[in-house]
Amino acid sequence: MIKSSGGFTASNINDKFGQNAGKIWRTLNSHGVLTKRELISKTNLSIRDFYSALGWLARENKIFQKKDLYAVDIKEFNNLDFDKKIELDNKEEMQYISTMKKNEELNQEKKIENKKKLKKFI
Repeated sequence: MIKSSGGFTASNINDKFGQNAGKIWRTLNSHGVLTKRELISKTNLSIRDFYSALGWLARENKIFQKKDLYAVDIKEFNNLDFDKKIELDNKEEMQYISTMKKNEELNQEKKIENKKKLKKFI
């Protein structure tokens, strides 16, 4: 076995990449065509693990990509409106970002409010 930094061996890394590739393949097989964001969300993979697994699947010719969409069967792309699917995904992502920004603003307001309360007691 080849030893790498961090205590991982080549065998451990291959197992991890293979397991993550399996997660992506099974997810696409059961859900059909998905965007990158949908895949990452459904598989709970980090960006790094996602791309490593994607490379594994691509090397084995087990995944297909068109624009920002992925599938395990190229036929799934035949009747798909790519622009509409990507537009909907982008819209959801923008809503998510907007919600996260609002939550961050609320948290900042709460922190300021808590600091004011704390100063009253000091």
